[in-house]
Order: sequence, then C-alpha cells, then structure tokens
Amino acid sequence: MSQQLNVTDATDAHAAPDAAANAEGPKPGPRSTSDPREVAAIVVNRMRQVKAKQDELVVAIDALGDITRQLTRAYAAQVVSAEQLRKRVRALEGPTATGSVHPSEAAR
Repeated sequence: MSQQLNVTDATDAHAAPDAAANAEGPKPGPRSTSDPREVAAIVVNRMRQVKAKQDELVVAIDALGDITRQLTRAYAAQVVSAEQLRKRVRALEGPTATGSVHPSEAAR
C-alpha cells in the first residue's frame, strides 16, 4: 500500500511541472507540410531511422542465433557426458544378482 502511495506522490510531482508548462502556452503539435522538398526530406529521414533500427535488429537476431548455437553445443556435450557417466556407473556396479532390470534403469 505504501508503494502505491509513493507512486501517486511521484506522479503528482511530475504533474506539477507539466501544469506550469501548459500555463505558458500549448506546445506546437506536428505541423503539416505541403512543400515537396520538405516532405521528401522527412521521408528520407524516416527511412534512415527505419534502416538504422533494422540494422540493430539484424545484429540482435544474429547474436541470439550465436547464443542458441552455443547453448545447443553445450547441451549436447552435457548429454554425452551424462551418458558416459551412466555407462561408467553400470560398469562399476556390475550385473545385478537377480539379473533383472538394472537399478539405474528402474529409476527412469
């Protein structure tokens, strides 16, 4: 409950400067442009932003792919190690006296 009060206090603190800014006058919104050169410049700028974001995403996806390959290799190595240990345990325990199912396999 105290956290909710703190959040409310924090939002009230942020609201006060906004109220002062609104008292000075409304902020100008996006203006419409009719000049083809301005429109072209805006479009080119937006395309550059999209291309930059695309490049960032490509790098992130490549990094995720690398991590996935590393995890897959590590998992495969762990599976091989576990199987080798299972074989060593079977060899050390030897055959069971009754000749029935091996205890390590019964647990599966």
